[in-house]
Amino acid sequence: MTSNLERFAPLHTVADALIDYLACTFDVTRCEGIELAGAIEHPRDDVVRAVRLAPADARAARLTFVFASFPSVVMFAGAVQEIRFPDCGCDACDESWNTQAEEMEWQALAVAAGNFSESIKIGWKPWVDVEIYSDGASRSGRSGPLQLSKTRIRDARRLLKAVPDGWVPWQRTHHT
Repeated sequence: MTSNLERFAPLHTVADALIDYLACTFDVTRCEGIELAGAIEHPRDDVVRAVRLAPADARAARLTFVFASFPSVVMFAGAVQEIRFPDCGCDACDESWNTQAEEMEWQALAVAAGNFSESIKIGWKPWVDVEIYSDGASRSGRSGPLQLSKTRIRDARRLLKAVPDGWVPWQRTHHT
């Protein structure tokens, strides 16, 4: 059961502030449009907005924030990594907006710092191995099977070949 959905409404405000901070701090191109939500593996019918931050260096992972009316945010990082805030949102999980906001910020800043790697493994069904770390903490794991098209998986693997040791840090802006 899922009730009291408004408890996650602050996630949109936090994501906006995080996007603004990243766009002002790093050399990125900011692009906005619902069509950017196509980056996520599991399409949603409640998308209200999507914002992509593309670093100047192609070896640095992009971040796309997809805002859903749930209210929730899906953060798409790099080639195929998709992170949901909240992860579930049901009453039994008892997730709070503030712990989810802290996790979103931690993961986004780790990606910007270049502390993020992913690799696609091909087997009967393709899956992805991911590692993200920062400030002495880390998250790693395997997700899959990927529900992406063969073309998208091929393109992602080609992209990841250029960053065999993980994504590089975003370049900071140089304000005069």
